[in-house]
Amino acid sequence: IARKGWNLHHTHRSHPHDKYALLYSHHHGWNRHRGAGRPAFTPRASTWWRGTWDRKHKGQYLKVTVDCKAHTFTVRTERQFLGKMRYPRSWTTVYPAAAGQSNDHVYQIVSAGKGPRSYGCSKLDGGGWRLVRHVPAGGLWHPARDRLRGTERYGLKRASVTADPWTVPFNRAVFNEFLFTTGDCKKWLIAKKHSVWGWYANQPRRIEKSSSRRGAYHARWYRRHGSVEDPWISLTNHHGAGGRGDVLYGGNRHTAYRQAMMRHKGARVYIRNKVPKIDRCAKLDGGGWQLVRHVPAGNSWHPS
Repeated sequence: IARKGWNLHHTHRSHPHDKYALLYSHHHGWNRHRGAGRPAFTPRASTWWRGTWDRKHKGQYLKVTVDCKAHTFTVRTERQFLGKMRYPRSWTTVYPAAAGQSNDHVYQIVSAGKGPRSYGCSKLDGGGWRLVRHVPAGGLWHPARDRLRGTERYGLKRASVTADPWTVPFNRAVFNEFLFTTGDCKKWLIAKKHSVWGWYANQPRRIEKSSSRRGAYHARWYRRHGSVEDPWISLTNHHGAGGRGDVLYGGNRHTAYRQAMMRHKGARVYIRNKVPKIDRCAKLDGGGWQLVRHVPAGNSWHPS
């Protein structure tokens, strides 16, 4: 964090009169290059961090929580706690700040705001959806490597579309449908669990309905044995879907096909157990009827 008027220079110092307070990402970084900041309590490498951090081992997304009453800020990633620092009591207003040792750094600062906005994804197609996985807009897909079996847990579950990546286990949940959406619900699709699971490579998988079609259709997806970034779930056939911004799911922090999640506030996964509607016809004339043949609405009668 920093005070108004900081000129972005001299971040190699640790002086109480500096206009910035930082946590340096290096061995015992709380003892140097921290400006006016100082540790909020006795740091230990076992509870803070050991060595430098990067997006592969310590996490990619940094979350800074400022306590204005206590004059402290806490830094963590989606994977671990990094440290807690104090800043001077005389600072009445602070601003987000970041710095690096070279000129090739790019920072995207996102405010938590006054509260998460609800985009209504859980109400799609009659509702009943449970949110189980989330990734914000950014350079990487979901960290998960479980191929949507629901066996992983990471991050802190939050409703906000700007929250760090998170998932909760759902491998023991009773459900039969997936809902894949962008964070703003502009793009979405519903598929049965058995359509998502299984092994396939560029093969047609059934989509029950989507933001682009009201009825069922098929799209070619990937879910291969040796590829932990799978499944690739898209509104249209995988080859070409990336360029159109139609890919709604990818894993293992993959960097490909990110157009939809970058432009539409990230990506999310929901599940639900859809119970078939009661067949009113079976109650006619006292009931007791057994359904033996069916044909959906369309242009053709029964195949038999």
